[in-house]
Amino acid sequence: MLSDNIVERLDDGKLMLRFSKEYYLREAIFAAAYKFTDKCAVKIEPVGEVHIGVILEERLGLEKEALKKIAMDFANEALDQQVRLDLEARNGRIRELIVRHAFSPISDLESELNDK
Repeated sequence: MLSDNIVERLDDGKLMLRFSKEYYLREAIFAAAYKFTDKCAVKIEPVGEVHIGVILEERLGLEKEALKKIAMDFANEALDQQVRLDLEARNGRIRELIVRHAFSPISDLESELNDK
């Protein structure tokens, strides 16, 4: 999933991931970033017109390979967050209806039950 094309090592030792705006929403990138703030410093900035750049900087004396593993985990988390957003957009209304019916008092559903 993660190729070296989307991970770039910067001169100062930081890693930058590039996510295409065509496939990833800003919300997915920010949600993923929030999950990694305890492992490394995360900076998000636009890269050109079509990419979102995520710069990861080591904290607490991490090894270079550890930061690369974090970058790979970050890419997977961004994908997971994007899939969640896509599913919510597609099925969110159905989920809301199911939850509303599940927690509605039975008296609210009696008319629907009696119609059949």
